[in-house]
Amino acid sequence: MSQLQELQARYKALESREQNLLLVAAVVVSICLVYLILYKPLANSVEQLQKSHVSQTNLRDWMTLQVAQLKSSGAATGKTVTKSTKPLSSIINETALANQIQISRSQPRPDNQYQIWLDKVTFSQLVRWLDSMQSDHGIFVQTVNISRAENNDEVRVSLMFQGSL
Repeated sequence: MSQLQELQARYKALESREQNLLLVAAVVVSICLVYLILYKPLANSVEQLQKSHVSQTNLRDWMTLQVAQLKSSGAATGKTVTKSTKPLSSIINETALANQIQISRSQPRPDNQYQIWLDKVTFSQLVRWLDSMQSDHGIFVQTVNISRAENNDEVRVSLMFQGSL
């Protein structure tokens, strides 16, 4: 006799009242399992995504405001670009030091690219530095990844610079 047949035989041997109680218990356990296994994790994920979306939207709005304020304060000076003979890494390190920006990690890349990571820098300081890199040295940011640091005035940044070839 298989286990399923054995369970059916035991179920039929129960009184009708016990059978009904067992059916109700099975339905309640099934509902609880569906809630705990499917609904709750999905609901938590949706809530986390909504919080992340709000946070990213706030960060974007804050950055847009900061850029607008920097533009209105005259951060762009309209200087002519002078091409430097220094290596890209030297220019990046020297200008970062001059702008009091501490590079936490750096890595050269092929095709005259250089990637750096900044752990803590104010957004306005970052924008001024990037503007001077572009206007004074002709060095452009190819990719950027910015996230808010613990301090609301600071950001964590990953930058990929592209020098002129």
